[in-house]
Order: sequence, then C-alpha cells, then structure tokens
Amino acid sequence: MASNATPKKILLSGSPIQYEALAGAAGIKPGHMVKLNSAGAAVVHATAAGAAAKMFVRENELIGKSIADAYANGDQLTYYVCKPGDRVYAWLETANNAVIGSLLESDGAGGLQLVSAGFPVAQAVEAVNNATGAQARIKVEIL
Repeated sequence: MASNATPKKILLSGSPIQYEALAGAAGIKPGHMVKLNSAGAAVVHATAAGAAAKMFVRENELIGKSIADAYANGDQLTYYVCKPGDRVYAWLETANNAVIGSLLESDGAGGLQLVSAGFPVAQAVEAVNNATGAQARIKVEIL
C-alpha cells in the first residue's frame, strides 16, 4: 500500500467517545480491541468469537508516538468506544482473507477475524488477505 494511502491515525471517521485507562500489559498496540479488567486497566480482548465492547486503542500522539508504537505496561492509554458507522484502522488475524463487507469478530488477541459463530463487531471496508505470520492492518466500520 502506498504511503499516502496508509492511514496515520486509528480513527478514520466518526465520533466515538474517548476514554483513558492504564495499560494492563505491555505490547498493546494502537488499533487493538481492548476491554477493561477487574482493576480497570485496559487489556487486549482475549476471548475469540466472544462478546466484545467496541473499544479500540488510539495512538499516543500527545507524546509523539505513532500507530506503530505499542504501549508499555502501566502507560496511560487512550481508547475509543466506537458506535455504529465509526471507522477505525484495526488489526486482522493471520490466515484471514477479508473482502469488503466481511463480518469480523474478536480473534482473542486484540485483533479481528472472520466471523465463525461469534459476535460480529465490524465489517471490512477494504480487502486484506493476511497470509503473513502476524496480524495485519485493516480498515473496518463498526457495526
């Protein structure tokens, strides 16, 4: 994808509500879907195909970080609570071939995967064939 076509922000369009929480683990990346743990810290959504709030981590641009920079454990993390129609730059699980309109659910590792029998949270607004060994970026619209 050309540099001018690659988003530099997680929020592509819409008006989600923004909140803050401490990162409950290291390695949480902008675009990961998160949930709050019992201590109120943000951790990646870890239940594949499970019910999920539509909460996505944003980049920490206030201190010069980009969408490529992960949060450290204990960092102040900012996340969006998205509503239907909001578009975000999320993560797609490996071995998933999403086409425009594919319904996506939690992959259990902060990303999204094609719906199996779970709870769809978003639909793809671009085609991404992720045959790599890691999560790949994908533009999605929240359901």
